[in-house]
Amino acid sequence: MNTPPTFHLRLFGSPSIEVDGGPRLSGRVSQRHRLALLAYLALAPAGRASRDKVVALLWPESDQEKGRNLLSVAMYVIRT
Repeated sequence: MNTPPTFHLRLFGSPSIEVDGGPRLSGRVSQRHRLALLAYLALAPAGRASRDKVVALLWPESDQEKGRNLLSVAMYVIRT
């Protein structure tokens, strides 16, 4: 029976995502905004946060439409 991998989000020192206690994930998912999004959602009550609040925190220089698109892309990359 295949067991799904276990992911560990490390927030002390350099933020990183480890798989099964082994090597860190790299590539698109480990980019700064995506790690910040994961950390924010991990610490949010019940894992919930409003889109508008996340966009304002992570992409304050972007208008609402562009910020929501960036959030959508970040969530897609994290899920994949």
